[in-house]
Amino acid sequence: MMGYLYLLPLSVSILVPFTFIISYVIAIARGDVEPAFPYISDTGTEPPESCIFGQLLNISAVLIGLSVYVRYRQTIEYHREGPRALLRLNKISLVLGVVAALGVSLVANFQLVFLKNKANIAGMLSMKKFTGDDMTKWYPEDGGWPEHLVSTACEWVMAISFILYFATYILEFRKIEMTEIQVYIVEEMQPLPIKEPDHQDSYGSIA
Repeated sequence: MMGYLYLLPLSVSILVPFTFIISYVIAIARGDVEPAFPYISDTGTEPPESCIFGQLLNISAVLIGLSVYVRYRQTIEYHREGPRALLRLNKISLVLGVVAALGVSLVANFQLVFLKNKANIAGMLSMKKFTGDDMTKWYPEDGGWPEHLVSTACEWVMAISFILYFATYILEFRKIEMTEIQVYIVEEMQPLPIKEPDHQDSYGSIA
């Protein structure tokens, strides 16, 4: 029995903020971004912080996907006789959770793409007003500063909310267990024929 499922959301709740903090500290120390309200993806754009940012977020994406699947199975067990609409919503939640995990992986591997395409209204408005040279080092005189602050604040709040959401799974997952994955052989494999050595070829023909 697998009785340590709570370690999945616990790992997400620890690893994701650790990733953001360590990449932020390195980026600030190297002067790659400004300390005041950088985008999360900006702190993982340049190496070496980009390597840490990408690797740890990819691991987090796998843990998120597994947590979502366990939650899906947990809901099925709680509501086996429940209305079909609820089970349908559970499947939709599974799909959205997997998409969220994929989104984390995309942020990890394509930081520059997300840097150029900020996925919120304030981010797009601030980019249109930006007049500086480097968006990773955004100053008030570069234009679009209020929109930039709103955009980055929303991104950080959303990330923190995401982490806290998975933290709520920890206590629930302590109360459930899953059986180990079973592997069944549906067709018996036939052993390959063994070719007997040709002694005449090995030792030569006898005259």
